[in-house]
Amino acid sequence: MSLVATGHVALLAVSTLTTAALAAYAWHNRAEHGARAFAGLMLSFTLYSGGHLVGLLTLDPVWRLVWDGVKWTGTAAVPVFWVLFVVEYTGYDEFLDRRTAGLLSVLPLLTVGLAWTNSLHRLVWTSRDRVAVVDGLAILVDAVGPWIWVFAVFSYVVVGVSSL
Repeated sequence: MSLVATGHVALLAVSTLTTAALAAYAWHNRAEHGARAFAGLMLSFTLYSGGHLVGLLTLDPVWRLVWDGVKWTGTAAVPVFWVLFVVEYTGYDEFLDRRTAGLLSVLPLLTVGLAWTNSLHRLVWTSRDRVAVVDGLAILVDAVGPWIWVFAVFSYVVVGVSSL
């Protein structure tokens, strides 16, 4: 494994451990304003970076796809938990009730389902036929499908608007 690949793996490991610790800390202090949503956000980042880390080290194509599914589970949850955190932390809780949060979660939940079942419909990736080993890391060779763009637009709009 090259120095660059080793550095990439090390940074992902640090990220995974840091976000896991922050999720645990926030959950331990969940009575604080915004802590539960922050814990969810950090857990989402942990799933992303942890799934990506283990996936890069998994050469078996079947298991490589499993770890990519874990990564996408975390990825899809980020926009929802970001909005929840921003709204709770800034004190605008009244603008986001359970029904609105549920509606906001529909597209990310659909994305997770589509990512895990992609071989049946090819909406998220049109091809994912092999794993290439580059500098000792398992890289999925894939081509994005139309659903990636739907989720990307949703994510950027939700995160952008809530950040404002």
